[in-house]
Amino acid sequence: GGITENEQKGLNEVTHFYGGKIKWSVGDARTGGKQYFRIEGSKSNSLDSNKQITELSAANIAVLFYKELREERGLYSEIKSVITYSDKTKIVKSYPVDNLEIVLSKMMVAMRIATILKEKKYDDLRSVLNDKNGIADYNKESLVGKIKNAEESLGQVKEFIPYGFVFVKAKNNRTVLHISGMLVREGRNNEFSVDFDATSTKDEAMFLNYKL
Repeated sequence: GGITENEQKGLNEVTHFYGGKIKWSVGDARTGGKQYFRIEGSKSNSLDSNKQITELSAANIAVLFYKELREERGLYSEIKSVITYSDKTKIVKSYPVDNLEIVLSKMMVAMRIATILKEKKYDDLRSVLNDKNGIADYNKESLVGKIKNAEESLGQVKEFIPYGFVFVKAKNNRTVLHISGMLVREGRNNEFSVDFDATSTKDEAMFLNYKL
């Protein structure tokens, strides 16, 4: 069978980001009577040169595709990412759509933080940072001060480009969503990441960091 216009848009997003060759297939998921959508990237210089962040790249492929879906989201229980490298090594990762929904909602907050940095409205960071989250407690005022100082020595922010995400278990059996990427600047770009409480429905972040 063929694929929908939105699914094609999703595949185009992956191709646009990574280049190389993209193949797709659909199969029956083991649970829930739904299907999985499988995307395989290969012959990509971008993926080959970023092999050290394989897990982020696989996650990014899944979310780049999934964010373009609309009614199709109800068809799938998971998106599978497959990366075949030029040395013939292959990795396969599966992402439940419930997790991808969380990522998309938290990505909006990460983008908002990038906009705050772009517009240099650093005081607005206070409303999107929760420094009493029980996982990574710190002093919000101190962090905002450090960010202001750091930003003064860095070039103007143009945009935030996500590289991917990981879910990690934290203390108290809590789950943290770590979204990593690059702040594109006039001058030198820098790595940037934002941490979220994966179970929280609030539009806030736990922490942000100038590294992947």
